[in-house]
Amino acid sequence: MQKKVRALSTPLNRVNAVRDELTKSVRSADKNTYVDLRFEAGEGKAVATQNGNALGASSDYDFALGVRAIVKANGFTGMGFAGQSLSLRGLEKIRPLVQRLKVLAVKRAKLNVSLKPKLKKAHGL
Repeated sequence: MQKKVRALSTPLNRVNAVRDELTKSVRSADKNTYVDLRFEAGEGKAVATQNGNALGASSDYDFALGVRAIVKANGFTGMGFAGQSLSLRGLEKIRPLVQRLKVLAVKRAKLNVSLKPKLKKAHGL
């Protein structure tokens, strides 16, 4: 009988566990709104030595989250973006953060697309 090997619980594993859920959560039901999620994770490891003797070791993680929204209205397309850097503590609150960034990105895209007809008229395009 084989022994089960338990995966190490790292911040990257925690993100992977909720990745699909978060990606689905930003999708819009509105056919004129497209939203996507971008997540960047970095992992750094370091070892310090002096004269061949180990002085210490460290590891670090950094994360960034971004949401892009594209809205179509009145023959125009507008884009909106929202993003934030995250700490390890921020990962614990990633679900509500994704929703806040989605709302902000869509709001910015709607504002962008609402201004385009006025700009077109003002510049004679």
